[in-house]
Amino acid sequence: MSKKGVSHIFIDADVILDLLCQREPHVEQAVKLFTRIENEELRGYTSPVIMANLFYLLRKQYSRTQATQFMQKLCLLLSIVPVNQRIIQQALTSNFTDIEDAIQYYAAKESDIPILVTRNTKDYRNAKQVRVYSPTEFLALYTEE
Repeated sequence: MSKKGVSHIFIDADVILDLLCQREPHVEQAVKLFTRIENEELRGYTSPVIMANLFYLLRKQYSRTQATQFMQKLCLLLSIVPVNQRIIQQALTSNFTDIEDAIQYYAAKESDIPILVTRNTKDYRNAKQVRVYSPTEFLALYTEE
């Protein structure tokens, strides 16, 4: 996670919601993470599954217009990785207990994104080829170097 080279990170829905919904006590770490993305110190990614879920959740808390504005800003900050049949098949035959987590993991893996940032690290205990960190853990590693 060198500052010289830009780290590529996949960001799970919980971290994005922390930012967009200002969820305490997690918003501070989400802001730090997204500030680094905005400053092009990090390159952030997510999946279309997460984007769809986020819009659904945001619509429950905000108007359609506000939710759309949040999503448009998010699209400026994050790249969306593909989810295809191969990823779905891998997720379905994996030993992940949650299919959605498995989809995120295999989407990151197939897109060669070495790091997944989530507050639910325990949900990714079966992750072998993608390193999984909480925002706090990732930011601590990032600032150490």
